Amino acid sequence: MLRPLLLCLALAPAAGAAQAQTATPPAGVPVAQSILDGYAGWYRTGSGIRLHVWREDKGLRIQADGQDAWTLVAESETIFVVPDLGARVTFGYDAANRPGYLVLSQPGSAIRAIRE
Repeated sequence: MLRPLLLCLALAPAAGAAQAQTATPPAGVPVAQSILDGYAGWYRTGSGIRLHVWREDKGLRIQADGQDAWTLVAESETIFVVPDLGARVTFGYDAANRPGYLVLSQPGSAIRAIRE
């Protein structure tokens, strides 16, 4: 069985993880590549877990250190989902209007990671 994002392990059971890498993700909404590029980088949770976000083709991928990578599907310019995990990633902006953090959430749980 493939392991989901380390953070998702803490948030919910990995029931759908086995098909996560093979399932075809929903199309999502188009987001400008410049916006996607702005989200690319490293983010760190309060507990020290590092998340890597990068643009791949016309979308984003996310990976916690030592874990599998997952495709993010855009619901809007700032909200993305990991369909097979039931997780949502929301990007937030700092005071200078630059992407400064992300929040990984599922119903009842949310973990914030600050951009490094």
